[in-house]
Amino acid sequence: MKRLLVVGAALLMLGCSPDTADQAEIVEQAKEFGDITLPADAEVLQARHDRGPDVMYHMAIKTTPDGADQIVEASSLEPQPDSDALPGMIYTVGPLAGPALQPSPQVRSWRQRHTNSAGEAISRAVTVDSRESPTVYVHLTLSTVS
Repeated sequence: MKRLLVVGAALLMLGCSPDTADQAEIVEQAKEFGDITLPADAEVLQARHDRGPDVMYHMAIKTTPDGADQIVEASSLEPQPDSDALPGMIYTVGPLAGPALQPSPQVRSWRQRHTNSAGEAISRAVTVDSRESPTVYVHLTLSTVS
């Protein structure tokens, strides 16, 4: 309980607050905001929407290796030569759900700028953790670019 209060106070001091919408609604909003496509086998472990000066969505997804490839390809999340992709860097603050990233030997991470279907410039940070075949964890952070 103390931890929850501390986190809530920290978010308020930063000028952002978590969205109180239900998980399914947040997932749909995040998919639309970030132009993200999820395969049928994807299980969203947790999703969060932070409101403040910038809009930010976080999603932790459990899927298969094929499912992770589908997320990356269908959502055009692959690093492009002209993007600011920096392989090997982890852009998420840490996983929202699922195992910690540090002990995993197979983590790929990158960030890219993207213009979403609403014409907004956004940043999409992607971390793919392939440690436990046949389970893959995909962590997405989607935010406005300020």
